[in-house]
Amino acid sequence: MEDNYAKAYKKVIEILNFVPKESVDKIPKAMIDTFKAKMD
Repeated sequence: MEDNYAKAYKKVIEILNFVPKESVDKIPKAMIDTFKAKMD
């Protein structure tokens, strides 16, 4: 189950690479840091 979360976090980060920077900037930095720390 944990492996699924790690893969999902990685996919979120990959998707955010295609989202305009102005939109990504609205996401709290702590949340993005958490995704990066827990991704696969």
